[in-house]
Amino acid sequence: ALLVAASGSPFKRTCYTSPPDIWNRTPGRTRTENMASSRLQPALSLVLFALTLSQGSYAAHWSYIGETGPYFWPNLDLGSSTPNECGGKFQSPVDINERYTDYDGNMGPLRFNNYHRALKSPIIVNNGHTAMVSGTPDREVYVEGNSLSGKYQFAQLHFHWGANSSRGSEHTFSGTTYPLEMHLVHFNQNYGSAPEAMRRRDGFLVVAVLFEISRENNPNFQTIVDALSRVRTEESNGVELPNPVVLNDLLPAISSQYYRYNGSLTTPPCSQSVIFNILTNTVPISEQQMEQFRQLRAGSQDDSPLLVDNYRPVLPLNGRQVFRSFPSASTPLFRPTEGATSVLLFLLAYGGGRSLLC
Repeated sequence: ALLVAASGSPFKRTCYTSPPDIWNRTPGRTRTENMASSRLQPALSLVLFALTLSQGSYAAHWSYIGETGPYFWPNLDLGSSTPNECGGKFQSPVDINERYTDYDGNMGPLRFNNYHRALKSPIIVNNGHTAMVSGTPDREVYVEGNSLSGKYQFAQLHFHWGANSSRGSEHTFSGTTYPLEMHLVHFNQNYGSAPEAMRRRDGFLVVAVLFEISRENNPNFQTIVDALSRVRTEESNGVELPNPVVLNDLLPAISSQYYRYNGSLTTPPCSQSVIFNILTNTVPISEQQMEQFRQLRAGSQDDSPLLVDNYRPVLPLNGRQVFRSFPSASTPLFRPTEGATSVLLFLLAYGGGRSLLC
């Protein structure tokens, strides 16, 4: 069983394995019908591609509910040269059952090169689908690893969350869902450009980080959380972040263990060009900080629908293997005991989180 954090608990989410229900929410769950359709608009040149990744379609309207929701994404007319792969067999997100993962000794830890440096000219954007942070492109900020085909340059990070803390993450662990999931998106420098990388099966690398509720605010995310009030409504250019954003500070205290599988972008065009890496340790965040995400709007007006429940339901693996970078899924990184409660609370408050391992 998953470890239960001292100050917060994950929740179960029904994981569907066959269409059409795989795109629908858990029966009995109220899906807040408040996601407005939007389209990609002109953006600052330094974040144009990052916006493309986070919004997906260049022309078609899409959302997370109703006739423009995930069930209908495979039928979208994207109006561009990018093929719509939302109906493909190797889609993301998925449910991960650690019992059926395989150890790959060649994976080794991910190497986060220059993640200790602050992003150059960081901005935050509400694009109507998510809150996204990016900076001036920097070839020296990248992820590499023993079994990866090249250097994966950081492009942007964005978030998926629920209307309340019982849901929000895209990936689930044996049906357990989390209130927030962060995706750090990178593209393979071997292909020269991100649009070219989108056409290759190993074109993108996404590092996924799951969050759990803590009693205390997480100071490492306060710069981003504070800036959300400045991007309440959807717009194209975003605003500059007044304080530095250091990617290392956003990761769990221990980030060497992770699960990996081949998947897709989780928004249209759902390109099946992503190597997903889901870290096994969570990061803490408070309800107060989560509420700032839930106050964003999915349109350009102050009375536009709230931007919540922006997660795609899990899809079947269809024969894909999920690998892990560590030899055993039976030993947790943090096993709380009576004497360890204070240590766990400290880790939750300051970036340690807990392990997803059994």
